Amino acid sequence: MSEYEVFRPKLNKPCHLAERKEARAAYNWFIESIPERIKGLKDFVNECGYPVLEGRDFLPVLNDFGVCSEIVGHEKLGPLELSLAIDINMYIGDLLVQKFDNLHWVFHTFGKSDVNYQCPVIMGFSKIRNKKYSIEFFRIIAGYGIRILEGEPKEDGLFIRLYDYQAKKA
Repeated sequence: MSEYEVFRPKLNKPCHLAERKEARAAYNWFIESIPERIKGLKDFVNECGYPVLEGRDFLPVLNDFGVCSEIVGHEKLGPLELSLAIDINMYIGDLLVQKFDNLHWVFHTFGKSDVNYQCPVIMGFSKIRNKKYSIEFFRIIAGYGIRILEGEPKEDGLFIRLYDYQAKKA
């Protein structure tokens, strides 16, 4: 059994506080890491006894994946849970980019006060008025993990709903 490699960000500070050059380098590394991180995620899920499916069909498996249910009662998300949130963010984002030609990963530089400033986001949505609209899923997934920590139940179909909601805007 191989060991899941926890995500180690290239920045030791939030993206919006980094110098542009170092934030850009971290973005480039993030994008280059997507295929390897997704493979590692799938391998880990498989090794934990869950089926690995393709495309959108894998989202319910990720949603049901057991790591979150094991953290109830902990004080905070640990490195494993945060890493999985990043990898699931990559998976959902890459799924959208692969399905819709107009969507792509972008180094977000629109507005220094934007929560995603200098972070990797998905942009290019055509069915929305705001042409600078962007999405990333890490904060949503991490928030979901925090809700589970606080004893709330898992939400069946959450990851499918996240994907489908953005796909309608593509």
